[in-house]
Amino acid sequence: MRAVFVHDHHFVVRGHEVYSDKLPYLVWQRYLSQFQEIVVIGRAEKGSLDHQELPISSGPGVSFQFVESVSNIKALLSGGGKAAIEIESVIRDADIVIARLPSELGLLSARIARRLQKPYIAETVGCAWDALWNYGSIQGKIYAPLLFARMRLAVSAAPYVSYVSQRFLQTRYPHPRARHVVAVSNVELPATDDTVLKSRLVHIATTSEKFIIGLIGSLKTRYKGVDLAIDALARLRTVGIDAELRVLGGGDPSSYSDLARTKNVGEYVHFDGLLTDRQSVMTWLDEVDVYIQPSFQEGVPRALIEAMSRGCPAIGSRCGGIPELLPTENLIPVGDATQLFKKLRHALASSEWRVQGAKQNIARAQKFDKRTLDAKRSDFLEKVALDIQSRHPRIAK
Repeated sequence: MRAVFVHDHHFVVRGHEVYSDKLPYLVWQRYLSQFQEIVVIGRAEKGSLDHQELPISSGPGVSFQFVESVSNIKALLSGGGKAAIEIESVIRDADIVIARLPSELGLLSARIARRLQKPYIAETVGCAWDALWNYGSIQGKIYAPLLFARMRLAVSAAPYVSYVSQRFLQTRYPHPRARHVVAVSNVELPATDDTVLKSRLVHIATTSEKFIIGLIGSLKTRYKGVDLAIDALARLRTVGIDAELRVLGGGDPSSYSDLARTKNVGEYVHFDGLLTDRQSVMTWLDEVDVYIQPSFQEGVPRALIEAMSRGCPAIGSRCGGIPELLPTENLIPVGDATQLFKKLRHALASSEWRVQGAKQNIARAQKFDKRTLDAKRSDFLEKVALDIQSRHPRIAK
């Protein structure tokens, strides 16, 4: 069977190889367990990113087709323009479409699949409304209701739907016509043991003066709340708390560095770039005293779950699937730097709070054990493949 995966993601192309910070080859192996071939449709990165810093995305069984952006008014009014023609050509030869949403290319591919009567999976990883309403521009707020409606249609019409949340996305994007549905995070965590909690408790007991606040998020987007974190850090230092902020993620940090200098905390804000191997990320998290996810929009953030798995006490915004992960008392209103400051001030002053958070978060993170999620995802994809074959007997696995 031939599958087509579609998303707005930007890939880095160097020679015959393709690289990605979010969609490495390991992701494609999930689908290759049921589909013999995957054609990935996305965008080619025009920047000068060093591919040596990124995981490789290309590999056996996977090919790529890069199309132009459809995230503009002209493309919307023309029905996708040249990109729509190219995507339709690929979908015609496919047995199933995997549309990762929200994304303009994903929505376009779902629409084409419906017209061609091709089955598709609506892979629902975030909320279209939150992504645009909290984007910060007037144009984004104007477009948010339309994108929200388009995504609701794509999910409601899909024969197969997957969600990364347990409740949040299901409520906003119901699946009345779906034959098979799964709720499974796109996070894959190795099994943890008692040594992680023991190490975290030692870390808490031996840290009392200088604190590290950690945040993981791409700097290519504006909705990870890095500006809120810098604001909160400045307030913490004003009241005499010796703290620094460390940010892990790819992208240009210059605008945030300028903001930090403006608030007189430039020397206390560090951008650590992109770490591509899991162990380096885990080591980075082990040095963090409190992890924060002050996002303006999210699906179910894998970075937060990874931080929880290392026993990091955590504070997050009340958006997306974050309330499914953290207790109410550890949540702040979206965009509220004052509440973030107050929560952090309490967290850094109370070792008891950090100990309780460490224990709670490690227990919650165990639900995201890789073996458990792999089995759940594999069972869903197997049911999808068998359902397609039963309805189209000539299709070979």
